[in-house]
Amino acid sequence: MRLLQVTVLALHAVSAVEAAKVSWTLHKSCYRNKEDTADDNELADAMIKSVNDAKAWAKRAASKISLSILPLGGLPAKIAIGPLVGLDNYNTAAKEIRDRFKKIEDMEGPVGANGDELGRYGQSRAWISLENSEEHFNDFIITCRPEIVTVPDPAGGPFDKPYDVVRKYYMFQPHTLEKFIEQEDSEEIGGDWEKVPAPRTLAITQRDAPPTEGRKRIAESINFHPLWIKFQRSRNFGGWIEDDFTEVTKFNALEDFKRRGAAKNPPVDIRPMDGLLSKSLTANMLHEFFHLSYFGNMLDAQNAYGWMNNVKNNNRENPDLYAIIGAVIELMSRDGQKYSVSAEGEVSPIS
Repeated sequence: MRLLQVTVLALHAVSAVEAAKVSWTLHKSCYRNKEDTADDNELADAMIKSVNDAKAWAKRAASKISLSILPLGGLPAKIAIGPLVGLDNYNTAAKEIRDRFKKIEDMEGPVGANGDELGRYGQSRAWISLENSEEHFNDFIITCRPEIVTVPDPAGGPFDKPYDVVRKYYMFQPHTLEKFIEQEDSEEIGGDWEKVPAPRTLAITQRDAPPTEGRKRIAESINFHPLWIKFQRSRNFGGWIEDDFTEVTKFNALEDFKRRGAAKNPPVDIRPMDGLLSKSLTANMLHEFFHLSYFGNMLDAQNAYGWMNNVKNNNRENPDLYAIIGAVIELMSRDGQKYSVSAEGEVSPIS
Protein backbone atom coordinates (compact mmCIF):
# COMPACT_ATOMS: atom_id res chain seq x y z
CA MET A 1 0.00 0.00 0.00
CA ARG A 2 2.84 2.37 0.79
CA LEU A 3 4.47 1.70 -2.58
CA LEU A 4 1.16 2.23 -4.37
CA GLN A 5 0.61 5.52 -2.55
CA VAL A 6 4.07 6.77 -3.48
CA THR A 7 3.55 5.70 -7.09
CA VAL A 8 0.20 7.50 -7.29
CA LEU A 9 1.71 10.63 -5.78
CA ALA A 10 4.56 10.47 -8.24
CA LEU A 11 2.14 10.16 -11.15
CA HIS A 12 0.17 13.13 -9.85
CA ALA A 13 3.41 15.12 -9.65
CA VAL A 14 4.31 14.23 -13.24
CA SER A 15 0.81 15.18 -14.41
CA ALA A 16 1.08 18.52 -12.63
CA VAL A 17 4.39 19.24 -14.33
CA GLU A 18 3.03 18.22 -17.74
CA ALA A 19 -0.08 20.36 -17.26
CA ALA A 20 2.10 23.40 -16.70
CA LYS A 21 3.72 23.07 -20.12
CA VAL A 22 2.90 25.49 -22.92
CA SER A 23 2.01 23.83 -26.22
CA TRP A 24 2.56 25.51 -29.57
CA THR A 25 1.98 24.74 -33.21
CA LEU A 26 2.03 26.20 -36.71
CA HIS A 27 -0.82 27.75 -38.67
CA LYS A 28 -1.18 26.50 -42.24
CA SER A 29 0.42 29.73 -43.52
CA CYS A 30 3.69 28.42 -42.05
CA TYR A 31 3.62 25.03 -43.77
CA ARG A 32 1.48 25.54 -46.90
CA ASN A 33 2.06 27.93 -49.80
CA LYS A 34 0.00 31.11 -50.13
CA GLU A 35 -2.45 29.45 -52.52
CA ASP A 36 -2.81 26.46 -50.15
CA THR A 37 -2.06 24.09 -53.03
CA ALA A 38 1.21 22.56 -51.80
CA ASP A 39 3.28 22.04 -48.69
CA ASP A 40 6.02 24.55 -47.87
CA ASN A 41 8.28 22.35 -45.80
CA GLU A 42 11.19 24.79 -46.07
CA LEU A 43 9.14 27.41 -44.23
CA ALA A 44 7.85 24.93 -41.65
CA ASP A 45 11.37 23.74 -40.90
CA ALA A 46 12.59 27.34 -40.64
CA MET A 47 9.87 28.37 -38.20
CA ILE A 48 10.43 25.31 -36.02
CA LYS A 49 14.16 26.02 -36.04
CA SER A 50 13.53 29.65 -35.09
CA VAL A 51 11.47 28.58 -32.07
CA ASN A 52 14.13 26.08 -31.03
CA ASP A 53 16.90 28.65 -31.53
CA ALA A 54 15.01 31.18 -29.40
CA LYS A 55 14.59 28.52 -26.71
CA ALA A 56 18.34 27.81 -26.90
CA TRP A 57 19.10 31.53 -26.56
CA ALA A 58 16.86 31.68 -23.48
CA LYS A 59 18.50 28.62 -21.92
CA ARG A 60 21.99 29.97 -22.52
CA ALA A 61 20.98 33.39 -21.22
CA ALA A 62 19.63 31.87 -18.00
CA SER A 63 22.87 29.95 -17.50
CA LYS A 64 25.15 32.93 -18.18
CA ILE A 65 23.07 35.23 -15.99
CA SER A 66 23.35 32.74 -13.12
CA LEU A 67 27.13 32.86 -13.53
CA SER A 68 27.10 36.66 -13.70
CA ILE A 69 25.77 36.82 -10.14
CA LEU A 70 28.87 35.03 -8.84
CA PRO A 71 31.81 37.15 -7.64
CA LEU A 72 34.41 36.23 -10.29
CA GLY A 73 33.52 33.50 -12.78
CA GLY A 74 30.65 35.36 -14.39
CA LEU A 75 32.32 38.74 -14.82
CA PRO A 76 32.34 38.65 -18.67
CA ALA A 77 28.58 38.05 -18.74
CA LYS A 78 27.97 40.79 -16.18
CA ILE A 79 30.03 43.25 -18.20
CA ALA A 80 28.13 42.27 -21.35
CA ILE A 81 24.60 42.62 -20.03
CA GLY A 82 25.18 45.09 -17.20
CA PRO A 83 24.14 48.12 -19.30
CA LEU A 84 20.81 46.42 -20.05
CA VAL A 85 20.12 45.00 -16.59
CA GLY A 86 21.40 48.04 -14.71
CA LEU A 87 24.25 47.88 -12.21
CA ASP A 88 22.20 49.29 -9.33
CA ASN A 89 20.80 46.27 -7.49
CA TYR A 90 22.20 44.08 -10.28
CA ASN A 91 21.84 40.72 -8.54
CA THR A 92 18.14 41.14 -7.78
CA ALA A 93 17.35 42.32 -11.30
CA ALA A 94 19.50 39.63 -12.90
CA LYS A 95 17.78 36.85 -10.93
CA GLU A 96 14.36 38.08 -12.03
CA ILE A 97 15.45 38.17 -15.67
CA ARG A 98 17.09 34.74 -15.38
CA ASP A 99 13.94 33.19 -13.92
CA ARG A 100 11.85 34.56 -16.76
CA PHE A 101 14.24 33.09 -19.31
CA LYS A 102 13.99 29.75 -17.49
CA LYS A 103 10.23 29.62 -18.03
CA ILE A 104 10.82 29.26 -21.77
CA GLU A 105 11.83 25.66 -21.02
CA ASP A 106 8.15 24.93 -20.31
CA MET A 107 7.36 25.19 -24.02
CA GLU A 108 6.60 22.02 -26.01
CA GLY A 109 5.85 21.62 -29.71
CA PRO A 110 5.10 21.76 -32.47
CA VAL A 111 1.91 19.85 -31.74
CA GLY A 112 0.64 17.80 -34.68
CA ALA A 113 3.90 17.82 -36.64
CA ASN A 114 3.34 14.26 -37.85
CA GLY A 115 -0.32 14.85 -38.61
CA ASP A 116 -3.34 12.66 -38.00
CA GLU A 117 -6.71 11.99 -39.62
CA LEU A 118 -7.65 15.69 -39.46
CA GLY A 119 -4.40 17.19 -40.71
CA ARG A 120 -1.07 18.60 -39.58
CA TYR A 121 -0.03 21.12 -36.94
CA GLY A 122 -2.88 23.53 -36.17
CA GLN A 123 -5.36 21.42 -38.12
CA SER A 124 -4.51 18.22 -36.25
CA ARG A 125 -6.76 16.48 -33.75
CA ALA A 126 -3.89 16.71 -31.26
CA TRP A 127 -4.07 20.52 -31.39
CA ILE A 128 -7.84 20.85 -31.63
CA SER A 129 -8.29 18.61 -28.58
CA LEU A 130 -6.41 21.16 -26.48
CA GLU A 131 -9.44 23.44 -26.82
CA ASN A 132 -11.11 21.29 -24.16
CA SER A 133 -8.92 22.94 -21.52
CA GLU A 134 -9.59 26.34 -19.97
CA GLU A 135 -5.80 26.72 -19.83
CA HIS A 136 -5.58 26.60 -23.64
CA PHE A 137 -5.04 30.36 -23.75
CA ASN A 138 -1.52 29.68 -22.45
CA ASP A 139 -0.78 27.76 -25.65
CA PHE A 140 0.02 29.57 -28.88
CA ILE A 141 -0.04 29.19 -32.63
CA ILE A 142 2.39 30.85 -35.04
CA THR A 143 1.12 32.37 -38.28
CA CYS A 144 3.23 33.49 -41.25
CA ARG A 145 0.31 35.32 -42.85
CA PRO A 146 -2.92 36.41 -41.15
CA GLU A 147 -6.07 34.46 -41.98
CA ILE A 148 -8.76 37.13 -42.14
CA VAL A 149 -12.18 36.81 -43.75
CA THR A 150 -15.09 39.23 -44.07
CA VAL A 151 -18.30 38.34 -42.23
CA PRO A 152 -21.59 40.08 -41.42
CA ASP A 153 -21.40 42.49 -38.49
CA PRO A 154 -22.36 40.44 -35.39
CA ALA A 155 -23.89 43.60 -33.93
CA GLY A 156 -26.27 43.83 -36.89
CA GLY A 157 -24.61 46.82 -38.52
CA PRO A 158 -24.91 47.44 -42.28
CA PHE A 159 -21.26 46.75 -43.08
CA ASP A 160 -19.34 43.48 -42.98
CA LYS A 161 -16.48 43.15 -40.50
CA PRO A 162 -13.04 41.53 -40.78
CA TYR A 163 -12.71 38.36 -38.72
CA ASP A 164 -9.50 36.76 -37.48
CA VAL A 165 -10.10 33.05 -38.12
CA VAL A 166 -7.12 31.98 -36.02
CA ARG A 167 -8.32 33.61 -32.80
CA LYS A 168 -12.06 33.77 -33.55
CA TYR A 169 -11.98 37.54 -33.21
CA TYR A 170 -14.09 40.28 -34.85
CA MET A 171 -12.18 43.41 -35.79
CA PHE A 172 -14.30 46.48 -35.15
CA GLN A 173 -11.38 48.88 -35.65
CA PRO A 174 -8.58 48.99 -38.25
CA HIS A 175 -6.06 46.34 -37.25
CA THR A 176 -2.34 45.71 -37.77
CA LEU A 177 -3.08 42.24 -39.18
CA GLU A 178 -5.10 43.86 -41.96
CA LYS A 179 -2.15 46.16 -42.64
CA PHE A 180 0.11 43.11 -43.02
CA ILE A 181 -2.07 41.81 -45.86
CA GLU A 182 -2.42 45.23 -47.48
CA GLN A 183 1.35 45.68 -47.49
CA GLU A 184 1.97 42.19 -48.84
CA ASP A 185 -0.39 42.89 -51.77
CA SER A 186 0.72 46.51 -52.34
CA GLU A 187 1.98 47.22 -55.86
CA GLU A 188 3.99 50.16 -54.52
CA ILE A 189 5.84 47.97 -52.02
CA GLY A 190 6.20 45.20 -54.59
CA GLY A 191 6.83 42.45 -52.07
CA ASP A 192 10.01 44.16 -50.81
CA TRP A 193 10.34 44.21 -47.03
CA GLU A 194 12.76 47.14 -47.21
CA LYS A 195 10.05 49.25 -48.89
CA VAL A 196 7.52 48.75 -46.11
CA PRO A 197 7.10 52.21 -44.53
CA ALA A 198 8.77 52.75 -41.16
CA PRO A 199 8.21 51.92 -38.43
CA ARG A 200 7.93 48.36 -39.73
CA THR A 201 6.09 45.84 -37.57
CA LEU A 202 7.85 42.47 -37.77
CA ALA A 203 5.22 40.57 -35.81
CA ILE A 204 2.29 41.06 -33.49
CA THR A 205 1.16 38.81 -30.65
CA GLN A 206 -2.59 38.47 -30.12
CA ARG A 207 -4.01 37.60 -26.71
CA ASP A 208 -6.86 38.44 -24.36
CA ALA A 209 -5.79 40.27 -21.24
CA PRO A 210 -7.13 38.48 -19.37
CA PRO A 211 -9.28 35.91 -21.19
CA THR A 212 -12.77 35.28 -19.83
CA GLU A 213 -15.27 32.45 -20.21
CA GLY A 214 -14.97 30.77 -23.62
CA ARG A 215 -11.94 32.86 -24.59
CA LYS A 216 -9.90 30.74 -22.17
CA ARG A 217 -10.19 27.91 -24.70
CA ILE A 218 -8.62 29.93 -27.52
CA ALA A 219 -4.86 29.82 -27.97
CA GLU A 220 -2.85 33.01 -28.27
CA SER A 221 -1.07 33.74 -31.53
CA ILE A 222 2.25 35.10 -32.76
CA ASN A 223 1.69 36.59 -36.20
CA PHE A 224 4.64 37.38 -38.45
CA HIS A 225 4.48 39.90 -41.28
CA PRO A 226 4.51 37.87 -44.52
CA LEU A 227 7.07 40.21 -46.10
CA TRP A 228 9.36 39.83 -43.07
CA ILE A 229 9.12 36.07 -43.61
CA LYS A 230 9.84 36.58 -47.32
CA PHE A 231 12.91 38.65 -46.40
CA GLN A 232 14.14 35.85 -44.13
CA ARG A 233 13.62 33.34 -46.93
CA SER A 234 15.78 35.48 -49.23
CA ARG A 235 18.53 34.98 -46.65
CA ASN A 236 17.90 31.22 -46.63
CA PHE A 237 16.52 31.49 -43.10
CA GLY A 238 20.15 31.39 -42.05
CA GLY A 239 20.30 33.91 -39.25
CA TRP A 240 23.11 36.44 -39.30
CA ILE A 241 25.33 36.33 -42.37
CA GLU A 242 28.85 37.62 -42.94
CA ASP A 243 27.63 40.83 -44.58
CA ASP A 244 25.67 41.68 -41.43
CA PHE A 245 28.80 41.49 -39.30
CA THR A 246 30.86 43.40 -41.86
CA GLU A 247 28.35 46.26 -41.76
CA VAL A 248 28.27 46.57 -37.97
CA THR A 249 31.99 46.13 -37.29
CA LYS A 250 33.44 48.33 -40.04
CA PHE A 251 35.46 51.45 -39.25
CA ASN A 252 33.21 54.27 -38.00
CA ALA A 253 30.18 51.95 -37.81
CA LEU A 254 28.94 53.70 -34.66
CA GLU A 255 28.99 57.13 -36.31
CA ASP A 256 27.44 55.71 -39.47
CA PHE A 257 24.48 54.19 -37.63
CA LYS A 258 23.99 57.37 -35.59
CA ARG A 259 23.85 59.40 -38.82
CA ARG A 260 21.29 57.05 -40.31
CA GLY A 261 19.10 57.40 -37.25
CA ALA A 262 19.41 61.18 -37.15
CA ALA A 263 18.30 61.37 -40.79
CA LYS A 264 14.99 59.63 -40.06
CA ASN A 265 11.77 61.53 -39.44
CA PRO A 266 11.44 61.60 -36.49
CA PRO A 267 15.09 60.98 -35.56
CA VAL A 268 15.94 57.62 -33.98
CA ASP A 269 19.00 56.71 -31.91
CA ILE A 270 20.33 53.73 -33.89
CA ARG A 271 23.46 51.79 -32.97
CA PRO A 272 25.35 48.96 -34.75
CA MET A 273 23.73 46.36 -32.47
CA ASP A 274 20.37 47.50 -33.81
CA GLY A 275 21.61 46.56 -37.26
CA LEU A 276 21.99 42.96 -36.14
CA LEU A 277 18.69 42.90 -34.25
CA SER A 278 16.85 44.17 -37.33
CA LYS A 279 17.94 41.08 -39.30
CA SER A 280 17.29 38.39 -36.68
CA LEU A 281 14.19 36.19 -36.82
CA THR A 282 15.36 34.45 -33.63
CA ALA A 283 15.56 37.72 -31.67
CA ASN A 284 12.12 38.65 -33.00
CA MET A 285 10.73 35.26 -31.94
CA LEU A 286 12.19 35.60 -28.44
CA HIS A 287 10.71 39.10 -28.15
CA GLU A 288 7.25 37.78 -29.03
CA PHE A 289 7.45 34.98 -26.46
CA PHE A 290 7.44 37.54 -23.66
CA HIS A 291 4.20 39.08 -24.93
CA LEU A 292 2.46 35.75 -24.31
CA SER A 293 0.46 35.35 -21.10
CA TYR A 294 2.50 32.45 -19.74
CA PHE A 295 5.84 34.19 -20.18
CA GLY A 296 4.99 37.57 -18.72
CA ASN A 297 2.05 39.09 -20.59
CA MET A 298 4.31 42.06 -21.29
CA LEU A 299 3.44 45.10 -23.38
CA ASP A 300 5.83 47.13 -25.48
CA ALA A 301 6.80 50.00 -23.23
CA GLN A 302 7.17 53.57 -24.37
CA ASN A 303 10.44 53.77 -26.29
CA ALA A 304 10.45 49.96 -26.20
CA TYR A 305 12.75 49.19 -29.06
CA GLY A 306 16.45 49.43 -29.74
CA TRP A 307 19.71 49.23 -27.90
CA MET A 308 19.92 52.70 -26.36
CA ASN A 309 16.30 52.79 -25.19
CA ASN A 310 16.84 49.54 -23.31
CA VAL A 311 20.15 50.71 -21.86
CA LYS A 312 18.48 53.90 -20.62
CA ASN A 313 15.34 52.28 -19.24
CA ASN A 314 16.46 48.87 -17.85
CA ASN A 315 12.76 47.97 -18.00
CA ARG A 316 12.28 44.34 -16.96
CA GLU A 317 8.68 44.43 -18.20
CA ASN A 318 9.73 45.15 -21.79
CA PRO A 319 9.95 42.18 -24.22
CA ASP A 320 12.71 43.75 -26.29
CA LEU A 321 15.03 43.78 -23.26
CA TYR A 322 14.94 39.97 -23.22
CA ALA A 323 15.47 39.67 -26.96
CA ILE A 324 18.51 41.96 -26.76
CA ILE A 325 20.01 40.21 -23.74
CA GLY A 326 19.53 36.89 -25.50
CA ALA A 327 21.25 38.24 -28.61
CA VAL A 328 24.19 39.72 -26.68
CA ILE A 329 24.86 36.44 -24.89
CA GLU A 330 24.52 34.53 -28.16
CA LEU A 331 27.11 36.81 -29.81
CA MET A 332 29.65 36.33 -27.03
CA SER A 333 29.09 32.55 -26.82
CA ARG A 334 28.34 31.39 -30.37
CA ASP A 335 30.38 28.88 -32.34
CA GLY A 336 33.04 30.45 -34.54
CA GLN A 337 33.79 34.17 -34.37
CA LYS A 338 32.43 35.71 -31.19
CA TYR A 339 31.49 39.35 -30.69
CA SER A 340 31.15 41.80 -27.82
CA VAL A 341 28.71 44.69 -27.56
CA SER A 342 29.71 47.87 -25.74
CA ALA A 343 27.44 50.06 -23.65
CA GLU A 344 27.24 52.36 -26.69
CA GLY A 345 25.98 49.52 -28.87
CA GLU A 346 29.23 49.01 -30.79
CA VAL A 347 29.85 45.46 -32.02
CA SER A 348 33.44 44.19 -32.01
CA PRO A 349 35.05 40.83 -32.80
CA ILE A 350 36.48 39.06 -29.76
CA SER A 351 40.02 38.04 -30.64
